[in-house]
Formats: sequence, structure tokens, C-alpha cells
Amino acid sequence: MQLLKKIEQYLNNIDSIKSNFVQLNPEGSLNDGVFYLSKPGKFRWEYNDQPLIIVANGKSLMYYDTELEQINYVPIEKSIAALLIQTNISFSEDLKVLDLVKKDDSTKITLMKKNQKDIGEFSFIFQNEPFRLGKIELVDNIEQKIIVTFFEMSINQGKINNSLFTIKDPRLGK
Repeated sequence: MQLLKKIEQYLNNIDSIKSNFVQLNPEGSLNDGVFYLSKPGKFRWEYNDQPLIIVANGKSLMYYDTELEQINYVPIEKSIAALLIQTNISFSEDLKVLDLVKKDDSTKITLMKKNQKDIGEFSFIFQNEPFRLGKIELVDNIEQKIIVTFFEMSINQGKINNSLFTIKDPRLGK
């Protein structure tokens, strides 16, 4: 299908992203911040209004509470967010397309990892003209939905500093 190839190509041509975002949480609250992505394997969600930084460094997904100075680690492959940092996204190999809807102004594709159905679903929502990523939706295994809307997005505007994708674990000393 032509539209699937267009989406795959768009996502696979992304090397880096820096974008502001607004996040709608399951209970209706809003958060905002800055999102960074550097392929392969790295992203950072930095919130303006809460003491949380989420970092993927290629191996682990880290949730860092800046007030408590605590880090929780999750294997990156156990996270639906790992779809964002794959070097090569293939809808025919490791992902199952659950839904694909094209409207006049937007296109939404909903995906699931074929071998990990228990971690939830992931949707990319694109603006059609010009074709660009506008939102993502994550629905976890208990049907809680998070919607992230991007704005002021810069794609492939140069290498992002690697220090953004590291967090020094306070338990290991300064």
C-alpha cells in the first residue's frame, strides 16, 4: 500500500528531532516540555512542570525524578516508546498495523509490536499538507491513553548533544 510506504519512509528518514510538546494524560491533566530524539536508540522527554525526565540511551529506559534524585530502569524493549527510536521501522516485519485512516487534513496509523502485544498500542498522527508528524498516542495494556501534540518541531537539524541522553545515577556517587 502506497500510504504505508510513505509513512515508513518518512519515519525512517528521521535522524533527529527537537520539539516542544503538550501531553494530555489519562486523567485529563496536561504537561508540557521538550522532546529530543537521536537515532539510533535515544530520546529524552523533559517536562517543564514536573520533576521527571524520561531518557532512552539505547539500552535502557530511565525515569529520573529530579526532586527525589531517584532513577527507575526499564528494558527499552519492554516499552511501546521503543518504536520511536528504531533505526528502521518496518510495518511488515516487526509491527502489526491495527488501523490506518486518512482524512482530508490528517493521517493516523495505529501499530502494535507483533511479538509484544501486552505492552499496548502506538499511533502516529500526521498532518497531510505538508506531510509531517503532529501527534503520537500511546495506549497501554490497561487502556490508558496519553496523547502528545508536537509544535515547533525541528527534524534533522544537526546532531543533538549526547549528554542529553545520559543521567548519572545518584546512588553511584557524584
